[in-house]
Amino acid sequence: MKQLLKTMRDSKLKPKTYYIISLNFYGTSEVKHFTLTNNNREKLIEAVVDLTLNKTFIEGHAFSDAIEHIKQGKKLKGFSFTEKTKFEKEQGNIFIEGDKKRSRINQKKSGGFFPYSHIIGNEFVTEVLEDIQIFRDGVLPDIVDVCFIHSIKDQLPHDIVEKLKFDIRTEYVPLTTIKKICEQSDVCIKIRGDRSNTRSNVVTFGSTDSEFKAEICCIKDHFFKYVENTGVTYYFLKNYEDLKTIEDGHLYYRKGKKTKYRFLNSYMLVSELIKQQDI
Repeated sequence: MKQLLKTMRDSKLKPKTYYIISLNFYGTSEVKHFTLTNNNREKLIEAVVDLTLNKTFIEGHAFSDAIEHIKQGKKLKGFSFTEKTKFEKEQGNIFIEGDKKRSRINQKKSGGFFPYSHIIGNEFVTEVLEDIQIFRDGVLPDIVDVCFIHSIKDQLPHDIVEKLKFDIRTEYVPLTTIKKICEQSDVCIKIRGDRSNTRSNVVTFGSTDSEFKAEICCIKDHFFKYVENTGVTYYFLKNYEDLKTIEDGHLYYRKGKKTKYRFLNSYMLVSELIKQQDI
């Protein structure tokens, strides 16, 4: 750990130069990647140190039944330090290795934080997709949480989210775990998911009377926040090749016509992208 912190503090970074620090921990195959720059150096050092610290949490709804729990911090096993351009070039194989045809959205060949990448060039759509953790092919974000945490963190109180970070450290989060989270933390989480019956694709955990609520989606084990209006039309996805050079192509709802309100929500956006995976 001392060597890692020394490397982070003493590294002489050129302006506009980015480096990737990859961390391995004992007891898990998970690898965490962080982007180190001159601007985020101190903040990143704090974040890395925080990963290794033990945390104490108090659970219980009344003083008499409060129980103190200690969550063990992660123990660093090793680290590597790679120039970002080189790293992203190496990581490119994770996204589309062996594919002769590049579709607009690709499922990764192995596990990781981001189950999908895309090749859509529209900057507005790229920002929308980044917000739900679907990144442009070959791009690695600076610091991310596992998708479930990312999907709820702007909707639930910070202290609850921080506690959950220590309970959930993998991408796969079963619904039974989410149900338990809602009951213990007195929150309500509504999830739009793949249809399992003809009645509804929405399931709600926790009381709808809870003070704190989160609305998220889950498609193929990828959690992302529910956005009612993404600003992207169905027509844009279906006619991407014709609209990809038009800056505001995402606004078209039919040939030659733009809209101000006929947009997909985030669940429909990801669903449609996946349907076109082989296009």
